[in-house]
Amino acid sequence: MEGALEAFVGEIFQTPPAYSAVKVEGTPAHRLARKGAAVALAARPTRIDRIDLLQFESSDVEIEVECGKGTYIRSLAHDLGQALGCGAHLASLVRTRVGPFSVESATVVPDLERGFESGEWRESLLPMDCGLTQLPAITLHIEDEKDIRHGQAVRIEEDRLAGVPLADGGQYRAYAEDDGLVGIIRYEAGTGVWRPRKVFEPI
Repeated sequence: MEGALEAFVGEIFQTPPAYSAVKVEGTPAHRLARKGAAVALAARPTRIDRIDLLQFESSDVEIEVECGKGTYIRSLAHDLGQALGCGAHLASLVRTRVGPFSVESATVVPDLERGFESGEWRESLLPMDCGLTQLPAITLHIEDEKDIRHGQAVRIEEDRLAGVPLADGGQYRAYAEDDGLVGIIRYEAGTGVWRPRKVFEPI
């Protein structure tokens, strides 16, 4: 079993299941499949970083997978069954982490409901930029902040870009001088300007 699992670790090609959101000529595949139409999807590249065998009893296999965006665990179960020559399907799926967010750090619904009742629900919220930590950060001059908030492109002073890796089309976290998150901005190397990608209301 371990050998079969190891064969799926790394950069692989995977065919999405018919009941998926992948579009076929503009229509999600799952809509076509529910109408009884034959859905043929092309294999696409994806990445699986780790597969751990947690339990193997009779015909039931429990695994833990760390994978990249666009990986279908239903397809992985099917492909694993094909590799073993016995067939397989997904019986249950629990997503334990997405980016920096994990099940262990989540707030359970009863605690959140009690927070709404007591007015302390804000204590359960994480800062808005918690989901953006993979993006490099830049602190804007107050005038640039105003322009970005109004949807205008700006040219950022070089001293504010010290140590920031610049990439054409790259996205960056933009902060105000008071450390408040302004939004996500995109760099255009050809023109040297920064354009707002997403602007957040100040809290």
